[in-house]
Parts: sequence; structure tokens; C-alpha cells
Amino acid sequence: MELHRYIRKMKVEISKYNIRYAEIANVSQFNVIKLKRIMSGKQEVKLSEFDALRAALVKIKSLREGREMNDEFEYLDKLYGENS
Repeated sequence: MELHRYIRKMKVEISKYNIRYAEIANVSQFNVIKLKRIMSGKQEVKLSEFDALRAALVKIKSLREGREMNDEFEYLDKLYGENS
């Protein structure tokens, strides 16, 4: 299965901030095995799971930086938000 471009972008963020899958698992609903399967393209991700991954990454990045970080996928909310 081909890795979706949004998951590829997440992987770039994970690498950039040196985030471990265990950290994501600690702040999300995922276990490490499922995260590895999603990030390798072996398992598809539901939109609700994608949102949970987004939220976990933003939270981890914010904690590391000591300030609120922007969501790299915020434009999706603007495109497909409830008010659209």
C-alpha cells in the first residue's frame, strides 16, 4: 500500500522533532505497533485516527518547544471545516 502524502508529511515532522512512536502512543489512542504499521503504509488510517495523530504531534511539539505550536495540517480544517 502506498503511503498517503499526509502521513509522509507527518513522518517528516516526527523526524524533524526526533519524536519516538512511544511518545505518540503515550498521548494518543494508539499502541506502538499500530503506529509503525500506519507510518509504514501497512495499515490504512481512518480520518478520526488521523486527527488523533495530528493532535498528538502538536501536543508533543508544543511541550518540547515550551509554547503552543501550530498544526502543520491546519489548512485542512480551513478547507473542510464545519463552516465550509
